[in-house]
Amino acid sequence: MTSDTKYSGPIIGVPLYFGLGYKVFKLVRINAGMTLLQEGGGSGLDVSLNSLYLRPFVGASVEFDLWLGLNRD
Repeated sequence: MTSDTKYSGPIIGVPLYFGLGYKVFKLVRINAGMTLLQEGGGSGLDVSLNSLYLRPFVGASVEFDLWLGLNRD
């Protein structure tokens, strides 16, 4: 199923993401937040409240701490 509807962001043409994360284990982080989308290919100046959508998201990520030793004293 395909849709020809285009989604962008309301301010600069890209979606806005707001989220928080909590480190569960040493490498795993759980994330949750909201995404602000605009339906249609608007230029950012033509913002209609009828075309704005707030969508929740939940995710998980793996984080690695990489130390390169570039800050040697």
